[in-house]
Amino acid sequence: MKKILFNFFLFFNVTLFACVCDSQKPISKEVLETYDVIFYGKVDSLITLANNEAIVVFSVNELYKGNSEKKTSIVYDHLSSCMMTFELGEDWIIYASYSEFDKLNVHFCSHSRKLYSS
Repeated sequence: MKKILFNFFLFFNVTLFACVCDSQKPISKEVLETYDVIFYGKVDSLITLANNEAIVVFSVNELYKGNSEKKTSIVYDHLSSCMMTFELGEDWIIYASYSEFDKLNVHFCSHSRKLYSS
């Protein structure tokens, strides 16, 4: 029995990595200053890029901070352990930051959250 278990672990050794976020601070004026754009919006479309990134396009319903068009594209990670998952028609509150000029990013560890109807 021990030999069978040893062989099982030898051949099926899988390394798992979990996304590790720093402890999230409660939303405050100081925390809000770390984000460039904050809005409430609905997912309109999803575009997969060649690397670990993808683009989600939102219809912005309410803009709380920063500048945004009515349709806003945001880059996000969709393949790593820190991936975000978006689906068409979902409502989100997005806390995004610029990584490059005119390139908004959102990260799993941000305050961004999906809104539920209930």
